[in-house]
Amino acid sequence: MVCAQQRKAKPIARKNAKSAATANPMNARQQENFNAMLPNTQSIFVVDSTIVDKNRVVETIPLSPKYGKFVSYNSFFDTDTQPNQYVFINGFANKCYYTELSKDSVQHLYTRNKLGDGWGEPHRISEIDSKLKHISYPFLSSDGQTLYVSGIADDGLGKRDIYVAKYNADEGTYFEPENIGLPFNSNDDDFIYVESDAERFAWFATTRRQPEGKACVYAFAMPEQRTNYNADEMSESRLKSLASLIRIRDTWPTPEIRERALKELNAIKEEANTRVAATDKVNFVVNDDVVYTDIKSFRSDATRQMYYEVMRLQNDSKNKQRTLNTLREKYHNTADNNRTALTRDILQLEQQLDEARQQLKILEAQLRTAENKLIKK
Repeated sequence: MVCAQQRKAKPIARKNAKSAATANPMNARQQENFNAMLPNTQSIFVVDSTIVDKNRVVETIPLSPKYGKFVSYNSFFDTDTQPNQYVFINGFANKCYYTELSKDSVQHLYTRNKLGDGWGEPHRISEIDSKLKHISYPFLSSDGQTLYVSGIADDGLGKRDIYVAKYNADEGTYFEPENIGLPFNSNDDDFIYVESDAERFAWFATTRRQPEGKACVYAFAMPEQRTNYNADEMSESRLKSLASLIRIRDTWPTPEIRERALKELNAIKEEANTRVAATDKVNFVVNDDVVYTDIKSFRSDATRQMYYEVMRLQNDSKNKQRTLNTLREKYHNTADNNRTALTRDILQLEQQLDEARQQLKILEAQLRTAENKLIKK
């Protein structure tokens, strides 16, 4: 089941989609926030969308253990006080993030570090939860510096919005969280954001245009860098449609590219379905005598992080090569007088691919050097 229209719809379907999109009107402040966000709506490529029970969103997202995992708060703390809250444990299993209801009935955000077989004392991340209320679903990106949460704030659109906060290593604190804007947020409940960096996919969930108790999980292809829609090149109604994800088909580069991306996404889902829990196999040659087959074999957080970056660059190079193959095929099937733009795109992508491969080669060498030094200690 999909959340938005992907195929050519009957007129009544478009009418229903519009009605649903405007069924929950914004107040004046929320409308002002929406109008401010609209010109900066991010251009994203939504590969797929699925409607699920709201309390089953976490299990719907095929997140690899190398990026971490969500555990129910009640299971983690052996209690029954917060049935709808989750603890996020990072991929190294040495940090966790969660929210906890205080005596004043406010959800505060906390983190703990792993100490031996247990967890250390909680540290409240006050720089985030002093701005946001009703915080939930914290997710730490694989860079270890970027924290996503959902919550309600004055600069939001109504119910929970998705926010991001960067870690300030110099101060040991987080910068003020920022609303990630449109099309991720709406005046309904937008409450989780998760990234799979190496595979270049991400997911977020929302209750927009959904019946009570249901949520829509959108899977989109992570871009190499953020780009926004050009508001000057389209009507306001079309921009609002893209900002609200009325038709995810409108976000596709081409149907063919979407089909290829969907196959990649389905492969990730299949891997998640067959994955053995608590294992995270890798294949990295450290030297002539040592080959790592488990992420835990890396001897420091720094080298494990470097390995994830190696994987990201490998996948990035594969994606660039696939795109390049598509452009070359399109070039050969295009008339001579229409090849100028394609030629420019092909040459640019060839240069980017060469740079990515060079960067990958350098990083792999740096990782081997660093890990061999740790082995000799």
